[in-house]
Amino acid sequence: MIAKIILALLNIIGRIVAIILSPIDLLVSSLLPDLSSILVSIQTFLAMPGRFMSWIFSLLHVPNVVPTLIISYFVFKYAVVGAVAGTKLVITLYRRFKM
Repeated sequence: MIAKIILALLNIIGRIVAIILSPIDLLVSSLLPDLSSILVSIQTFLAMPGRFMSWIFSLLHVPNVVPTLIISYFVFKYAVVGAVAGTKLVITLYRRFKM
């Protein structure tokens, strides 16, 4: 019974906050430009070296496996670093807000 009352109060508070912040959300969305053009520019910039990579690797007689291994290594490395940092953050927040 108490849990339902608390849940109802949290829902009411959430709706009130959403109503209060909706003008700010509208202001921010109207002032900031559309992000799709920025994302397309980033994609074009990152695809530019990819056009010449295969030509350069074939000119240098580098096997096709080497770039894949290098990219896989860095993806794995940064995924592990991100997972460890996220786990540390969650543990820190849990200890800080533990009652």
